[in-house]
Amino acid sequence: MKFSVEALFISQQVQPHDGWLIQLKLHDYMPLTVGSRLVWQFNQAWLFNQQNVNITLLSDQRWQDLVPNQSFRLELRQTEVTFNPQPHQLWLGHNLSQAAVFDAAKRWQNSPRPKGQFMALLSADEGFVFQPKPARFMLNFAPQAIAASALLEDFGVPNRLATPIGSPGCWEGDISELYQAWLEVNHHQAWSIYGWLTRQQQQACLELTQTYNTINFQLLPLP
Repeated sequence: MKFSVEALFISQQVQPHDGWLIQLKLHDYMPLTVGSRLVWQFNQAWLFNQQNVNITLLSDQRWQDLVPNQSFRLELRQTEVTFNPQPHQLWLGHNLSQAAVFDAAKRWQNSPRPKGQFMALLSADEGFVFQPKPARFMLNFAPQAIAASALLEDFGVPNRLATPIGSPGCWEGDISELYQAWLEVNHHQAWSIYGWLTRQQQQACLELTQTYNTINFQLLPLP
């Protein structure tokens, strides 16, 4: 679903590996779905967080020619993903779609108990937009993967990282391989799988999942 929305540009901050966090204020409140993207000119960004009319986006480039408190129109591309905190769920994100994992994790943190478990696997081609830290949550798969997002852990979410460039503490390889390691340990319990990966990654994860009837596979290819 595509909409035209009006917003105020608030600020933008550079992150590691050419990531940018963009802060906007919507002119009119509307609840955005997990995985929503906003497009302005040739700039595309994923929803990272929403607090009422204030939204934070993750982009891989600086939004040029915008100044604080400037009003402008941009295109909103909503998903049909409805977040439900009740099932045990694993979220996967690659490059910019990691933003959707952070957004879902924050919604889960804010949801009242009882609720299901929440875990996350993230991957990046050329480094993460945050500084990986030694994991505080111990997990019983992929013992060589000991790096994590500290922010996700602050939300109460165990997570692990994968990258082909060999970053210290990260799984060295594709996220589908890390998912396979997770699946071998967790397939005995009912889990739902969400997020967005490249089409090749999504297909690899789908093939790994097909033999397990306990897994509700909702992972989507990147648009």
